[in-house]
Amino acid sequence: MATRLEGYGFHCLRSRRGDDGRFWEIWYLPGLWSAQGDLKTTLEEVKRKPIKDQVTTAVSFLCRNASFGTLDVVAQRAAMMVPD
Repeated sequence: MATRLEGYGFHCLRSRRGDDGRFWEIWYLPGLWSAQGDLKTTLEEVKRKPIKDQVTTAVSFLCRNASFGTLDVVAQRAAMMVPD
C-alpha cells in the first residue's frame, strides 16, 4: 500500500517510536496539484470543474484504490497575517 500511495504523490510522515515500540503514520498529499500517477490522470478529467467536484473525485478515487483507517480532507481558504 505504501508504494501505491507514494505513486499517487503522498508523503509518509512517521512518528518516533514510543517506549512500547509503536509508531503512527500520516500519509500527506499537500494538494491536488501534487497528485501523480493514476490519481493525477483521474483529476485531469475534472480539472476545469469547481474545486468541490475535484475533491469529491479524488476522495472517490482513494476510497476505491487505497486502504486507510481515516481520510481527512482539509482546506484553508484564507489566513490572516500577524504583523511583527
